[in-house]
Formats: sequence, C-alpha cells, structure tokens
Amino acid sequence: MKYVFQFLLILLISFVSEILHALIPLPVPASIYGLVILFTLLCTKLVKLEHVEGAGEFLLKIMPMLFIPAGVGVAVAAELIYANLWVVLIAMTLSTAFVMIVTGLIAQAMTKRKKAVAASPQASGEGESGLSPAETPCLNALSVSEEKACDEKNEVSGAKEDGDAEISQ
Repeated sequence: MKYVFQFLLILLISFVSEILHALIPLPVPASIYGLVILFTLLCTKLVKLEHVEGAGEFLLKIMPMLFIPAGVGVAVAAELIYANLWVVLIAMTLSTAFVMIVTGLIAQAMTKRKKAVAASPQASGEGESGLSPAETPCLNALSVSEEKACDEKNEVSGAKEDGDAEISQ
C-alpha cells in the first residue's frame, strides 16, 4: 500500500504539471514543471523523501526500459536523420557542450556558496542565507545521502549541545 501511495503522489504531481503546461504559454515541458513542483515540495518538507523514495528508486531501476520507445522512434526516422546528418551532429555537439558548460558553472557556484556559508557563519549560527544549516538542506546538500548525513550530524550536535547545557547548569 505504501508504494501505491507513492506512485499516486508522483502521478498527482505529474497531473498538476500537465495542467500548468496547458495553462502557462511557455515552451516548457510538463515534466520540468513536475520536477520543480516535486523539488519545491521536498525542500519545504511538505512532502518528505520517504513519501516518494520507494517509487522513485523503482522508476530509476526500470529507466533503461523507458528509453526503448525513443530508440524505436530514432530507428523509424533513420532515413530523415541520415539526410540531415551534419545538422544533427552539429546540434548534438553544441547542445552537449552547452549543457556541460552550464552544469559546470552551476556546480562551481554551488560549491563556492556552500564553502562561503560554511566559512562565514553569523554570530547567531546562521549562514549568509539567514537560515541555520538544518533549515537549508536544498541549498547545502549536493545529494540525498549527504543531506541525510547532514541531518544526522545536526541531530547529534544538537543532542551534544543540549547535554552540555545540562552539565553547565
């Protein structure tokens, strides 16, 4: 029953993203709206990772199978692709280079921001974002495993601080 709820939640987010795609006159795919919605819900903790983790892991495991229809589509359009091979190759090369450059720049910016937040906390223990590290998992964590490790570290350090406070009293 747990997995049914998780899949229904993902389907609900997908449905809302399809509605947004139909209503908003931008050339943005519905799947991108869905990713943004799910990311926002996870960051605001309105949806916990446990609510979608099992279904997400299953979908990742079967992802190669989901590319079969795209492969068949390429095979069907092979003649058209061969007729425009240079255009296709140039477009693929330029778009791949663009994605690599943008991804690298974003990764560098996030790393610099993470180091700046860690290196210069304010006196109240808050980073430059004005939030404590526990409140900024989406800004500071680079992966789910790092976020879990960060949460565990915060829980342990919080328990130590509480214990130190009790001892000093």
